[in-house]
Amino acid sequence: MIINNSSTKILLDQSNNKNNFAPIAGLFGLSQKETALVLSTRKGQNPAYSYREVFIQIGRKSGVYGIEASKAEQIAYQSNKEKKQPFLDLAERLGSAIGAIKKIME
Repeated sequence: MIINNSSTKILLDQSNNKNNFAPIAGLFGLSQKETALVLSTRKGQNPAYSYREVFIQIGRKSGVYGIEASKAEQIAYQSNKEKKQPFLDLAERLGSAIGAIKKIME
């Protein structure tokens, strides 16, 4: 009930759930149009740009938006442990995550 009545809803790519999305759409209180929007993420992405698409609903307005992270954000929020390890090692050596990001950005 709390999720269904929330005025702000953000959903990332749901292509893995497209065959059984109806219960999720019901949980979020999404209309058929909004469900189609959620399932349209990643369908029209331009491969020339590095961005992710996300469905955002605020009040009665909703849409699919492209979100692009800066290089510093990509370094800081990388979820792949293997790719993130050099950053973590440098941050530990410098004693600062911000310092490590600045160093990598140079």
